[in-house]
Amino acid sequence: MDPVSQAVFGVLGSGLKKSSKKDILICSLWGALGGMAPDIDYFIRSSNDPLLTIEYHRQVTHSLFFIPFGALIVSILLKIFKIPIKKSYFYVLLGYATHGLLDSCTNYGTQLWWPFSDKREAWNLLAVIDPLVTLPLIVLVILFFKKKKYLYVHVAWVYFLLYVGIQGFKKSRIEDFLHSSNIIDSKTERFMIKPTIFNNFLWRVIVVDKQNSIHFHAVNHSFFGPLKLYRGDSAKLVLSDDAKVLFPRFKNARNDFKRFKYFTDGYIHWTGDYSISDSRYSLLPTSSSPLWEISFENTDREHVDYKVFRKPSKKQREVLIKMLKAETLK
Repeated sequence: MDPVSQAVFGVLGSGLKKSSKKDILICSLWGALGGMAPDIDYFIRSSNDPLLTIEYHRQVTHSLFFIPFGALIVSILLKIFKIPIKKSYFYVLLGYATHGLLDSCTNYGTQLWWPFSDKREAWNLLAVIDPLVTLPLIVLVILFFKKKKYLYVHVAWVYFLLYVGIQGFKKSRIEDFLHSSNIIDSKTERFMIKPTIFNNFLWRVIVVDKQNSIHFHAVNHSFFGPLKLYRGDSAKLVLSDDAKVLFPRFKNARNDFKRFKYFTDGYIHWTGDYSISDSRYSLLPTSSSPLWEISFENTDREHVDYKVFRKPSKKQREVLIKMLKAETLK
């Protein structure tokens, strides 16, 4: 999730332990710092190796095992400001504990069980940025600060848990709808259903068939009308055997491919002779055009080029708005 959401959940986590009214703000600040702290791993990066960040982000610092140690590090740093560790630690701990669990609700992938397992948890219930989660919680946190009543913390947690429950219901309903629409059938090898960024109405559907093709669709789900399906692009899934032609191009090509495949959980497709894309993300939920890709074209490098495409065209924006409104596309 975004840093603002993580800070808010850090406050709500620390709010599970009551403090005196005069200490609410400072204890909440400790919780917010704890809530944001795991993302320090985002700054593990290399100008030579662009995959280093995605390899280590949401790994050690996000695991359940590391929570007490990460919280201790934050409390030790707070000691610089003459705050005793024994006073700040438990509030930081509660804030820190929310981070990995919240990130696991998205589809980016979080190594929640490190070092016992390298499985990346991605429950596909929330978008990485979802205003319908964050904004109401910000209001409740402000009321908590203003009124100094823990009732608002409890209401915030109830709201969030209900929201996640509704998202789970919607995801299940979409899956049933896809079965009835024959988007998912006996020819399906595996699939992913996930909400798109900034909203919980439009969902991206990724289907891999047994012929190793990958298909992209979208479903508009609202409580005020029927589900609406938008059929989209198809592409060729990248298989390890097919990717072998890329490995001789430069020294680390084979390892870079393995790292990217692991990061994407194998949802990768070809976007060029030397380009492989993360199939999970696109500016349009029905599109095979990637949000980011790796390129093996430059043989003068030690590692792949990592390319990001984040600027939507006018046409893409128009189509997206129509999908959000559940309008029929021409």
